[in-house]
Amino acid sequence: MGVHGLTTYLRENKRTLAKTLKVASADEQSAIPVVVDAWSLIYALHQRCALPWIYGGEYQEFSKLVTDVVTAWIKVGFKVSVVFDGPYPEIKFPTLLSRASKSIIDPSLLFFRTSTVSRTSPHFLKETRIIPPAYFAATLHALDSLRESTNSLDYHFADEECDPYAVELAARLNGYVVGTDSDFVILNADGYLGYIPLDEMIWTSVVLNDEPEPVDDDGFQQVTNGKGRARATKATSTFGKGIIPPENMTDLTMSCSVFSPTALAGHLGLPVTLLPLLASLAGNDFTNQEVPSRINHHALFFERGLSPVQRIDRVGSTIRSILAPTVKRRAKHQVGSVMDLIDRTVSALMAKILHTIGPGQIELITDKIAEGALQYAIPRYEGEHEGEKSLWPTRICALHEPEICPALPSFSRLLETVADEDEDDESSDELIMRIQIRTRYLDAYRRGHFPPLLMNCLTSGTYFTRLFIENPDLETVARLARPIRQWCYAILDEALGLPEPVEEEDASLVPSKDGSDDDELVDVIESDSDESEMDVDGRDLLAPLKGALKSLRNPDEHSPHLHAPPTLSRTRVITEYLRRGTRLAEEAVEVPKIAELLPLISDSHYDFTQSTMPLVVQPEEVRRMILLRALDSDVSGIRELSPQQVTAVLVLRWILKTTHDRAEESNNSKAREAERWTAREARCFIASFAWSGEALPSEVNAPIVDRHIQLAAQVLHGLEAVTHLSQALLLYPVVDSPVHMFSGRAFHSYLTGACASPDIPEHIWSVCQRGMERAFAVERKQKKAKKSKSQAVPVATSGKQMKGSLFGMLADAGI
Repeated sequence: MGVHGLTTYLRENKRTLAKTLKVASADEQSAIPVVVDAWSLIYALHQRCALPWIYGGEYQEFSKLVTDVVTAWIKVGFKVSVVFDGPYPEIKFPTLLSRASKSIIDPSLLFFRTSTVSRTSPHFLKETRIIPPAYFAATLHALDSLRESTNSLDYHFADEECDPYAVELAARLNGYVVGTDSDFVILNADGYLGYIPLDEMIWTSVVLNDEPEPVDDDGFQQVTNGKGRARATKATSTFGKGIIPPENMTDLTMSCSVFSPTALAGHLGLPVTLLPLLASLAGNDFTNQEVPSRINHHALFFERGLSPVQRIDRVGSTIRSILAPTVKRRAKHQVGSVMDLIDRTVSALMAKILHTIGPGQIELITDKIAEGALQYAIPRYEGEHEGEKSLWPTRICALHEPEICPALPSFSRLLETVADEDEDDESSDELIMRIQIRTRYLDAYRRGHFPPLLMNCLTSGTYFTRLFIENPDLETVARLARPIRQWCYAILDEALGLPEPVEEEDASLVPSKDGSDDDELVDVIESDSDESEMDVDGRDLLAPLKGALKSLRNPDEHSPHLHAPPTLSRTRVITEYLRRGTRLAEEAVEVPKIAELLPLISDSHYDFTQSTMPLVVQPEEVRRMILLRALDSDVSGIRELSPQQVTAVLVLRWILKTTHDRAEESNNSKAREAERWTAREARCFIASFAWSGEALPSEVNAPIVDRHIQLAAQVLHGLEAVTHLSQALLLYPVVDSPVHMFSGRAFHSYLTGACASPDIPEHIWSVCQRGMERAFAVERKQKKAKKSKSQAVPVATSGKQMKGSLFGMLADAGI
């Protein structure tokens, strides 16, 4: 993540670029604000903890780990603000797809193509590690629970990507950003103190050795070695690097390395405002993908032998030479605009091969570099308040006024439609209702009860299924939950409005994201001439890009047609990204009208079609009934279950129903019949939750069975889909996720018989199987594994030796 080679560059130049921050316990008033990149924290804990991932995730233990780390940070004097990513920006889609293929699909394929013995080795599992899909929900639950007991913790959901939001928040709080993304040393704002890499955090504790107990010396004098005592004291006072604090220790302190954008810019000899351009030229998440002409422009910039670190120095020296040419290399003309600087830098980097590239291709590369640099721009804060008082100017956004909040337009499509229709009546009932709906969804999003994956539906009309290990030879488990997702899409379309599908047309006629073509983008950049002392000529070369950012964030000022109210009669389409074979593919899914779905769940007892109100403003009990009936689970007893138990039961019943229906529709083909669950497997799933907070099996390493991996993938995806449907209906806390109670290791242990399955609460099981008796498959007989002749026989540790064998003869001989 971040800028190619910059993490290594910072490490190699640490003595020059970094300063050390030491913190110890402090009161809340003197606490140091730190803003933590949530996904950096999750990935770092995933890599450093010893929890097994292959079973699907140990979410109870992972939640405790998150709680321990954040609690330790607070104790040493940090005031923690955790920031989660918002919806994915479209410019980053190619990078996201590439990462998903390399980090999830490829390791899954390798796992299933490797022998059973080899793939269970600790080394193999470490090298093919895949992050469990529900760590996000487990982390959010841990933070939510911890926040109830301290005032030194809060969390935020960014408007778009986490990085600029985190730096802007840190600047407001006059604090630091903690993460693993080198972009944090490129982004900058007034008040931002710098970037603390997670792997540069060192825990220490001064622990004195206990006095030796008195012993009976029988008149002899005890002699101790001073060097040995010093070594012992040193060993007990240092614990090394890592974000996980040492257990059972008090008086902890922490030292961190801090990298600031100012220090990096000074080291490179560049204005700090040009660091985004450096990042875009060196290669970042926004410019990694190839331009439309299939040219890998970074391969054209650098010689093949240059390392990523050398590339950064090369870009820095090239920009310096253009800004301040030497006497021998006098510039023909001064840099007049940021686009002029980009043009000349690109030409200088490709000087040796420039004659082989057409002018049209050079323009494409230049535009791509400009777009990549633009992603780092942060609007200047011009408010009167400082610190925490500067946050939440309105309930819409913690940082931005409504006019420039990037998230607000996605929640306002239908509101804008009604406002245009009722232009003369600002107090109409329809307009007030639409404002209330938008407010409820915005509040749910900011509090973590409306997930970023559903936000993608509103911003870009996409849905990224969360992937995990599954058999690449079988159909992806994501298809089991597509009807649930279609309910989500229909509900959101009725409540807020989904984006209109983009019609395929000539690329030259399609407007860019700011509502103008590429030439107009250049005109906007070159027309600005804000003053700044950061440039050699007294001008800030990236100030025009910030102006362009403003037009992107508030496009109505320049292109009112971009967010024009949608035509409600048009069919909406959501592009889903899911695994197809051994690759990640996109599929267009038509969004049904809510009026088409409600008759399917109505009956003589309750007719949902009678009400003309959107579902989300109807009473809570009606929305819960819609959830239960949409999942074919409105059965007696389910309303008496806890919010977490309801979700687990709905997931199990949906899987049982779907796999049974698929088997019957396929005339009971062997493949579809094999998908069905047995009653024993269903009971193992319910037993894998710590319903009463009890400890689940953690010492048993269950055998890894292909079928059990597939079952775990089904339930994990089902848990996410059902939770998303309840969140689309704004049913929290009536229905809540039980992920933080689930143990994949316990699930596999019960399935394989490595650990006896405990008795599950009868009131839960009775609801699970009510009406599902025909959905269960016949119990499969356990086949005993045959020992092959070449299989090594383990050496017995006890008991009699085998007679008649070589070992038996040696035993008889007394050898």
